[in-house]
Amino acid sequence: MQAYDLTLSVCSPLFVGTGRSLAKNEYLYNSYQGTVSFVDEQAFLSLLIERGLVDKYEDYILSGDTRLYGFLRDTCGLTQREIEQIAPRTIQAGNAMGQNGNKAQIHCFQRDSAGRAYIPGSSLKGALRTVWLAARILEEENRSDRRFNQPNPDYANKRRPANPIPEERYVSLLRCNEKKQTDAVNSIFRGVSVSDSEPISDRDFILCRKWDVHPNGGEHDINLIRECVKPGSSIRFKVTLDQFLLDGRITVESLMADIAVFARFYREHYLSHFTLPGDAVDSLNERCLLLGGGPGLFSKSLDYPYWGDDRALEDVSAFLNAFFQRHRHAEIDPGLGISPRMLKYTEYDDQLYPFGVCQVSLQ
Repeated sequence: MQAYDLTLSVCSPLFVGTGRSLAKNEYLYNSYQGTVSFVDEQAFLSLLIERGLVDKYEDYILSGDTRLYGFLRDTCGLTQREIEQIAPRTIQAGNAMGQNGNKAQIHCFQRDSAGRAYIPGSSLKGALRTVWLAARILEEENRSDRRFNQPNPDYANKRRPANPIPEERYVSLLRCNEKKQTDAVNSIFRGVSVSDSEPISDRDFILCRKWDVHPNGGEHDINLIRECVKPGSSIRFKVTLDQFLLDGRITVESLMADIAVFARFYREHYLSHFTLPGDAVDSLNERCLLLGGGPGLFSKSLDYPYWGDDRALEDVSAFLNAFFQRHRHAEIDPGLGISPRMLKYTEYDDQLYPFGVCQVSLQ
């Protein structure tokens, strides 16, 4: 058993969500201080029940009013001190609200039952598994046995991919169940354990509005805000490699080499199709992983390494077209030579950053 400390140095805003979000009327925005405060739901619910304000809160939610501070002060009669007690967590909004204070739905970061932010070990292990698989696929010389079916633009409605990647062929290296190769007990990644991260301080968070960057360098913002770990933060994990199972097939050195392979592949086969805006920060290097929400489908999919650029373009554009038909991926993306055809960026400190670029250190 080989135990290591893994540190992620956050190079660009990092978002790991839970699917939970806050509507415009569920948080406090202070335009003068440029901050957003989050309500402690349990404390707020207790206050509403104790003061008989549940019906008035229901009326507030249904009214469409987004001024939660006004509701707490004027309707509930709370003092500033009482408001701060039920909304104790405050973070900088940065440029997320725009110059006109344009509130939007906020997608929340992963937190435990005590309200502490963290990154699940499964998220990091999934990213490591992707780069490892991509490296194994790319080092193969013989690709003649890969059968590609012509994808139909609406094939995703059949609830399974037209051209699945046979991942088990690469990861099912153990012989625990020889009768069924695809059994999870045969996965080489049974030998890799990744802890949940240490808690992330609330001081390390910033709100970030989502931006789309086009292949021609054009950009526009989306009315969606994410709670992100800001650049310059460090996040720590424990990684254990069980060499009884791995037998040297996965080591710290090989993982770092695989990270470099995927970073180069991502730059050469995806980023190269885009002209980045002049204020965009290029934070990706060969020690970086792309993690969490925002880096996009390319960073989590094996289509391009496995099928090659031309077939993957056909497959991915058809896949996206099935789910987002009004965006006409099957019609537009092939002409641009890349799918997905948008980079997901955000504005931080007056510059555009990609989401989720983290430099890895293993010791």
